[in-house]
Amino acid sequence: MATKNTARSKKKFTRLLLIIGLGIALLLAIDACRIKNKKSKKEDEKETIQVEETEYSDEGSFKEMPFYILEYDETIMEEVIKQQQVFPEDNKNIPYALEKLNLIYPDIQLEFKEQKDDTAYFFIKDAHVLTQQMGSHGAQQYLIDITYTFTSIAGIKGVYLDFKEGDHAEPGYYDRKTWTYVLE
Repeated sequence: MATKNTARSKKKFTRLLLIIGLGIALLLAIDACRIKNKKSKKEDEKETIQVEETEYSDEGSFKEMPFYILEYDETIMEEVIKQQQVFPEDNKNIPYALEKLNLIYPDIQLEFKEQKDDTAYFFIKDAHVLTQQMGSHGAQQYLIDITYTFTSIAGIKGVYLDFKEGDHAEPGYYDRKTWTYVLE
């Protein structure tokens, strides 16, 4: 009879140790996830701050931000093109737009070649940032901004961009019909 009680006690004790061990393991796992999550949030905050510092800056009264952006609209659940800046009426011309776009995108220097009929021709000598470093969305954002900015100038319906093709962008003719996004 004493051996039965001893055997039962050992089983209860073993079960109790197992439950306590599982509880401790669960608490350690939850704590590890919490710590990892805090580190991840801190890294995200650092990245956001860096993007905000480098993406926009003030230069006199001109704020260096794209004229047009590609943005996700949660109400219609799709991407749309939004105008962020309006041309001053007395500066709706190619030289003004070119100067401002080259300030907005300092790593992609756009050169105006000529205007034939309703097309403005441009050249990008070093398109490596555009074609290799911005990713597909960044390159598309740039091409939309260039296209919509210049086609907002009277007499221009499209742009022809000449540059070395890469993974994320290709040279050619672009107009507002190139993309199917809604303009808001």
